[in-house]
Amino acid sequence: MKPSRIRSTFALLLFVLLISLGNSISRNRAIASAGIWVSPSTSYIDSGYYNIVGEVENKGDSYLAYIKLIATFYDENDTVVGMDYDFAKLDVLPPGRRAPFILSSNDVNQSGKVRSYALNCTYQITSVIPQELEIVSNSTYIDNIGQKRIIGEIKNLGTVDATDVKIVATCFNTTGFVVAVDFAYASRVMGPNQTSPFDISIDEQLTPLINHYVLTAESYEYAMVPELPLGITSMLILIIPTTVVAYALRKHGG
Repeated sequence: MKPSRIRSTFALLLFVLLISLGNSISRNRAIASAGIWVSPSTSYIDSGYYNIVGEVENKGDSYLAYIKLIATFYDENDTVVGMDYDFAKLDVLPPGRRAPFILSSNDVNQSGKVRSYALNCTYQITSVIPQELEIVSNSTYIDNIGQKRIIGEIKNLGTVDATDVKIVATCFNTTGFVVAVDFAYASRVMGPNQTSPFDISIDEQLTPLINHYVLTAESYEYAMVPELPLGITSMLILIIPTTVVAYALRKHGG
């Protein structure tokens, strides 16, 4: 075997090992009060950066917006070595629905020191938006560079234009843990009863880990029509009215 092939194979094995490690650790979880739920998250290193992926679920009766996840990274001595924040991949989350998130350490040198992390979550309550987007078809294939491509078509069932239509893919491994998150936009503007194609690409390093995926979508005007019942998983949260601060158990990572 050529040295370059050996290095490539070793890198992939290390990547898969870190994913597996994150999965086993993420089984430590707790259930807290109703409001918002943060899934057991998966951690892995990609291109030298420490990443965390997972989901949030709206467990309440109100529509939620600006769902912000904040990660604090710690070394083996519980000293902070970095932080990151980002918003869930759906801007508005209806009751009973889930949205994925991904967070990354922003320094390669510090990433190697990460041994655990803590997650916090905040959100705001927002007004109801109609559920008028429907994914009418989807399928997958592996492209010539090894990426998983999720392609399909989405329809505007509403009576006004749907703008900035975003389709989000949450990808899971065989044990039901999130291992990849990505999204794509359909047409800039979709009129009533119009359809538009979409094409989501998943990183080739993550593709071998994917067992199944779930699609969600939104536009500025609409949420997606509910599909099949949500899967299983449970976790945690603390709640404070209006703007809620949620604290996830600290996870020990690769």
